[in-house]
Amino acid sequence: MLEDIKALEIELRTIRTSSALQGYIAFPHAVQVFRLDRQTTDLLGMRPRRETPSDITSLSPQQAGPGRLLKLARGHWEIENRLHRVRDVTFDENRSQVRTGLPPLPCRS
Repeated sequence: MLEDIKALEIELRTIRTSSALQGYIAFPHAVQVFRLDRQTTDLLGMRPRRETPSDITSLSPQQAGPGRLLKLARGHWEIENRLHRVRDVTFDENRSQVRTGLPPLPCRS
């Protein structure tokens, strides 16, 4: 169980893992299944939300116990989000995307 206090929300995550389904499901490399229960509420206890996704992994319980699976699930979108928010300096993407022949002029009224 892990509790996160974000900007104005409290998120409580609980994970249940099992390797008992290995060989019984149609994914050849599945070793563990886990269910993540996320309960999110604002600081006043209003607007509670609950999500319970189920996932499959090829990582064994020795490679990824419940704590590591929680961290992996939490950081799942981290790389994608960074790709969309940070521009690459190598390809000079930080420069203005607007290209005109004249320099920008100050606004006059």
